[in-house]
Amino acid sequence: MNRYDLEHILRASKVVTGESEFVVIGSQSILGAHLDAPRALRESMEADIYPRDKPDVSDEIEGTLGRYSQFDQTFGYYADGVSPTTATLPDAWEQRLIPICKLRTQVVRLAGALSLTTWLTASSLLRERKT
Repeated sequence: MNRYDLEHILRASKVVTGESEFVVIGSQSILGAHLDAPRALRESMEADIYPRDKPDVSDEIEGTLGRYSQFDQTFGYYADGVSPTTATLPDAWEQRLIPICKLRTQVVRLAGALSLTTWLTASSLLRERKT
């Protein structure tokens, strides 16, 4: 998955839920800060996502944009509607959320949150790329 794919999922999630802010957790949240993240960090074809203000409507995302949905079959990537309790996140993670405001994304914002394990792995891989 790449950043454009993730933005597509966010736009589609907005249509499905009527919400405009989402939290993306897990490996694909790296795309919020690193457009050119190493391929090893972008291998997953799913984005774990929930609406920031209404996480209870994540089932709508799952049902419409989830694995084996028409969306997945058409585009080759999908959204996994999750909840705020899906990942164990480090303290003050909400202060590190990264908004994505692009014209093609309209008013959707990506609020990416990496779990500590994912963050350590991503940091290591990104550090290796720079050396």
